[in-house]
Amino acid sequence: MVLTNVFGSVTSSPAILTVAPLTLTAPSIPASGEFQFGFDTANGVNHEVEYSTDLINWYPALSIGGNGMLISVIDPNAASSPHRYYRIIQTLP
Repeated sequence: MVLTNVFGSVTSSPAILTVAPLTLTAPSIPASGEFQFGFDTANGVNHEVEYSTDLINWYPALSIGGNGMLISVIDPNAASSPHRYYRIIQTLP
């Protein structure tokens, strides 16, 4: 693989790209006002759940190592802001 930018180019060893599918469950808001959703984790992959109120600044909410199981995420602070967005970032350990 050759990586190139304005400073030049570098040849690296071949890289392996693995795409881990991410399945989200339908979000819900129980009577308590908490926001809840779930997603399937992937074995050998770390999952970082982050939240934002403006889509510019992101804050960590949860970090978990994947085990191939469904995880439920409950945000008890969701009602404290009029808009709250979530994203999941997958990384290798």
